[in-house]
Amino acid sequence: MRPYMEISRRSYRRLAFAGVELTARAMTQSIRQTRQRRDNVGVEASVMKSISQGVRRVAHTLLYIL
Repeated sequence: MRPYMEISRRSYRRLAFAGVELTARAMTQSIRQTRQRRDNVGVEASVMKSISQGVRRVAHTLLYIL
């Protein structure tokens, strides 16, 4: 049981890191798109707020998994 648990933990970490990478890529793409569409300060602020919320969620899930 012990080695199996270790393996699963490692795979969970890998999955979590992959998820973080994917979310970061999606966020950067959304930022670029919003910048291309409009150069409004309000839009930038809202995007940054949503990104910070997403990062918080990802961090919480990571802590929960690990």
